Amino acid sequence: AVTYLDESTSINKEVKNVLVPNLIQFFGILALLLIYVLNPIITNILTPFNNIMLIVSIILSSLIFLFLLIIFNFLIFLLS
Repeated sequence: AVTYLDESTSINKEVKNVLVPNLIQFFGILALLLIYVLNPIITNILTPFNNIMLIVSIILSSLIFLFLLIIFNFLIFLLS
């Protein structure tokens, strides 16, 4: 029984070590997809109000966030 418990805890640790980076990558890719879809929608909504600086700031901030998210996902991929 003791060896079974030791084996099961080691298997649980291995599963967690594999599962956590994959979940982080999955949610990162989901966020990338969401931002890529929402950028044109937000632009189309704000265009009639002639608020170009707001549109530019939203797009730039989302692109910076996407860039950081891509780098983070790539680092997670390299480290896993």
